[in-house]
Amino acid sequence: KAIAKILTHCNVKFAVLGTEESCTGDPARRAGNEFTFQMQAQMNIQVLNGYEVKRIVTGCPHCFNTLKNEYPELGGNYEVLHHTQLIRDLINTGKLVLQNGGVFKGKKITFHDPCYLGRANDVYEAPRNLIEKLDSEFVEMKRCKTNGLCCGAQSHCQNFNPL
Repeated sequence: KAIAKILTHCNVKFAVLGTEESCTGDPARRAGNEFTFQMQAQMNIQVLNGYEVKRIVTGCPHCFNTLKNEYPELGGNYEVLHHTQLIRDLINTGKLVLQNGGVFKGKKITFHDPCYLGRANDVYEAPRNLIEKLDSEFVEMKRCKTNGLCCGAQSHCQNFNPL
């Protein structure tokens, strides 16, 4: 809802699929259920291609990765942006103007790099650019970017050491 509010405020033309929108299938694939992933992905691609979708904005790093890197092999070829990339671009082009940092003014803020946004897709700067535009103090974590500490939920993630 927040992304839709920003897009509306900036007069960006967009659509939401509503009841036709479904999970990308990422959780099924990561859990080893390739059949369910394939079914979900094919249904989504059919809907997206039916509407001639060219560009997708997502708030979820897992969905971002799946739509960007896994859907093309199934016929789903889209420009996929993480919401931080889009919002950064709206600010940089002057379509969105931040005012006084709001509730973040004077606060210390950090950012935890999600594996599927950072290590899997090399998107590190967009979230930081947004935080830096707030009237706050950005503090980098000791473990960040390519050395970020993963939650360990995904088998491919590096740097996970079980206790």
